[in-house]
Amino acid sequence: MKRIFLVQHLIRAGCELEGEEPTHSNWLNPKNDRRAQVPRQIDVEATAAEKIYAELGIENPIDTISTVH
Repeated sequence: MKRIFLVQHLIRAGCELEGEEPTHSNWLNPKNDRRAQVPRQIDVEATAAEKIYAELGIENPIDTISTVH
């Protein structure tokens, strides 16, 4: 997954950027005061993204997509 997609979802979910480190960004979900570190790589593995969503207490956007058969 592209990092930009992950960051856009965090912003839509109400999360805020707390600060930048050389290898990661620190994000806060002010609704539940939970924090997570997001790697500053262009591509983020799906398992890492799932972990970030869980740490921040937000839904994975892939889980909310419904398919029509």
